Amino acid sequence: MCAIFGGYQLGRESLEKMSAAMLHRGPDGRALSEENGWSLGMNRLAIMDVQNGQQPFISNDGRVRAYCNGEIYNWQELRAELEKKGHTFHTQCDCEVIPAGWQEWGTGLFLKLNGMFALVIQEGDRIVLARDRCGQKPLYYKNSDGFIFSSEIRGLRAVTGRAEVDPSALHEYFMLRYVSEPRTLYRDIRMLPAGSYYESHTNEISSYWRPEFSERLHSYEDAVDQLESLTQEAVARTLKSDVPSAVYLSAGVDSSLLAQEIKNQGASPQTISIGFGADSDEVREAASFAASLGMPNYSVQCRAEDLSSLPRVAAQMERPVGDLLTIAFDKLASTTHSLGYKVAIGGEGADELFGGYSFQKSHALFESLGPIVTKAAALGVKSAPVGLLDKLAAFPAHLGSSGRAKVADFLWGYAQADEWWRGIGLRTLFTPVELADLLSPDVLESLPDLPHYAGAQSDVERHLCYQFDGWLQDWSLIRQDKNAMAHSVEYRAPFLDTQLIDFSFRLPIEWKLSLRLDKRIWRDMAGKRIAANVSGRAKQPFYLPLEQEAWRRVLWPWIDEALSPNGLQSTGWFLEDGLQRLRKKAELTNEFLPLKQLASLAILYLHISQ
Repeated sequence: MCAIFGGYQLGRESLEKMSAAMLHRGPDGRALSEENGWSLGMNRLAIMDVQNGQQPFISNDGRVRAYCNGEIYNWQELRAELEKKGHTFHTQCDCEVIPAGWQEWGTGLFLKLNGMFALVIQEGDRIVLARDRCGQKPLYYKNSDGFIFSSEIRGLRAVTGRAEVDPSALHEYFMLRYVSEPRTLYRDIRMLPAGSYYESHTNEISSYWRPEFSERLHSYEDAVDQLESLTQEAVARTLKSDVPSAVYLSAGVDSSLLAQEIKNQGASPQTISIGFGADSDEVREAASFAASLGMPNYSVQCRAEDLSSLPRVAAQMERPVGDLLTIAFDKLASTTHSLGYKVAIGGEGADELFGGYSFQKSHALFESLGPIVTKAAALGVKSAPVGLLDKLAAFPAHLGSSGRAKVADFLWGYAQADEWWRGIGLRTLFTPVELADLLSPDVLESLPDLPHYAGAQSDVERHLCYQFDGWLQDWSLIRQDKNAMAHSVEYRAPFLDTQLIDFSFRLPIEWKLSLRLDKRIWRDMAGKRIAANVSGRAKQPFYLPLEQEAWRRVLWPWIDEALSPNGLQSTGWFLEDGLQRLRKKAELTNEFLPLKQLASLAILYLHISQ
């Protein structure tokens, strides 16, 4: 685990600057090299073979060298296969298989790697960069004035200076709460897409893997059994470490199943839970479950005053994610580090693979209804008391009149909407109408088309792929990686094991989502491993309770600064009247949705002003 960085003819001084900018990602050592015109480097966070795992790893004949950020979980199987082909190894470090694997399989190596990685391979005057299929490990580059790459944007800026904001990215940020790779918020900075590699000789990026549905399974019972075996194997692979690990534990099915599987394999690591003082908090239930497994539990309380760290956390994130929950991920990572752990293991990925979000279940429901029913439902939502809707809707905090209007409008226009909006409309932060009132016309963009995914048989399946292809890395994983690595902690996600991923894309949609249940097959499998009251537990909202006055009191100064004449108004990208209307609405109602919208504006302002 580390940071990797470099470029063509950068020179030693530039490598030093890049290394210093990302010391937090690898405080345990570094290596810098200049060979055949390429300047390459890494900072190391020592996890595997702590004493001998220094990079770069070099092939037996000296022709190939590699730096890798991440973990290769199936390194032992690959090593055994390569030893039969005559390769020898000198450490017990997972990434040592990369140079030999490159010599044997070329770019076919990337499909063989089960893990999370961003890597650079050098062979003579040629380099190849690659990134894992889920985008668990980031990799940024600039190609406008010589090629340069880095695990973090700050590594690029250490050499090239301040980055220029790309106003065309604002529409997507406010719609989705993130800017989708390969774009970033900055004009000349791009991400190497997940499941892709860059080839210096051709200066081209190619995809080696894309999510697609393959031949479907036919026996549900056999599939549950197979999922159980694959999950056990995935957890076992991810546990391999030469330093102690902690486990992020809520009371939900994913992290509870993870903790149970770790216990079944003979380990009892420290568990860490977090709460916010909200009704949906699960810290007590998590502590009780940990105690039942004989695992120690440490509960963290995220408080309103923690919002004071927002500028620092925004700087850590580098790319804006329009949600204040980044504060919580930062506090989890900080606690993990303070307790003496370099590795944190969590349940990220199961919701994306098996359909665990409320808006996914709603999408499946609405697809089964005709236009008459959805319009009738819209009228019902519009006239129903908000308190009743709070009980029926899986929505964090109080739905409020703003949330009720959003749901009603979505249902009323559902039948006429395109397939992209039907699947995404309930999870957008701003609607197109709201954005037209907020953003200057010259930065508005048209709505995108839903990408094509091979083998998908319905809108719902296409959106499950879209969720995996975008939301997972640009929303979920980035919050873990950026905040964990800011505190020199590696975050691992066993449920993003490549065999589990491939298996999930063989499942019929009805095995994942039913009209009454999300993650159906995942819950049925979990029910064989953990108690029914845990495997069947409804997903609880994980959110900062902005409806509480103590949180709003700390948040408002950030909002006021962002909306001031010297703030976002000065950019020319926003309509001043729209900004003030949103502010007034939030101030008068104290409702959760407009407060979240204003928080996204404050987060953006912190990014563009740094």
